[in-house]
Amino acid sequence: MHHVDLKTTFLHGGLEETIYMEQPKMMENDKYPDYVCKLHKALYELKQSPRQWYAKLHKFLLNANFTRLCSEPNLYIRKTKSELIILLLYVDDLPIAGTFEKEILEVIKELQHHFLIKHLGSLEHFLGIHVHKN
Repeated sequence: MHHVDLKTTFLHGGLEETIYMEQPKMMENDKYPDYVCKLHKALYELKQSPRQWYAKLHKFLLNANFTRLCSEPNLYIRKTKSELIILLLYVDDLPIAGTFEKEILEVIKELQHHFLIKHLGSLEHFLGIHVHKN
């Protein structure tokens, strides 16, 4: 079982709707004080950021042949005749378990190609749970 941390999670999501924000305090334009900024990417604390981020990751996982469980929408599986990979999404953490180490590492490589991640190695603790592999 491996542990992957997704860096700058909510900054990866694009925006599907048009969103404007006030000029940042330190960057206000005195000549145009009533102008606003049009956002092209999601920002932290933007209400739409988590939804956009999850939509982007969900689309990536579906394209990588994962299926989301109806009973647990943050749990994805990829199953073939010879492999089973289970991926759990918890905010910016992805514990990944599977039948074979090689397939898990390939999934991590795919994630690295599309997202800024940090591979934290073997999962030992998660949400207060001590994990043992045997």
